[in-house]
Amino acid sequence: MSTSGIRVAALGDIPVGDGIAIDKSITGTTDDIALLRDDDGTVYALNNTCPHEIASLARGHYRLHRLVSQRLIGERCCRGA
Repeated sequence: MSTSGIRVAALGDIPVGDGIAIDKSITGTTDDIALLRDDDGTVYALNNTCPHEIASLARGHYRLHRLVSQRLIGERCCRGA
């Protein structure tokens, strides 16, 4: 099986518990891509726009497989896949 892709960041570019946004002009997608690194080191790639609010998911914090947006307060979060 062959897979292809593009390198957009090194693992060290993504802080543990945080994320970075990759511009859609680099990825060729319709939305920027949020690369999120969980506290256990797992990395997720998601559309960067939060479905609940018009906010960047890459600007949130990712802990224990839960993404918590800086704009959202309380229990509201986006669950990781």
